[in-house]
Amino acid sequence: MLEALIGLAEAGGDGLKLAKDIYVEAFRRLDDIYEPYTTVVDIRKELPSPEEVRYWSSERYSVALRHVPASPAYNRSFRQRRHVSFKIAAKRGTVILTCSVRTKP
Repeated sequence: MLEALIGLAEAGGDGLKLAKDIYVEAFRRLDDIYEPYTTVVDIRKELPSPEEVRYWSSERYSVALRHVPASPAYNRSFRQRRHVSFKIAAKRGTVILTCSVRTKP
């Protein structure tokens, strides 16, 4: 799912908007989604606000999410958040597939 979100973000346009919308919904449902993982993951630190993410470019979103710890833009908490919010993205599966096809160059 992480690679799909990176691909959507890199596609820009509707793909980036969808990736951001999934983040916003996951952020709102933080306690609900995060609860099963509280003993193994601590994602509450360093999560960007939905307002901040809404202004991110395709590159900023994908760099924060891509697993490159040496990158100053990499955000481990953001990446972990995407891992535990897969249910939200999965519910939009058809939209993700449609959007990724539409945004291909």
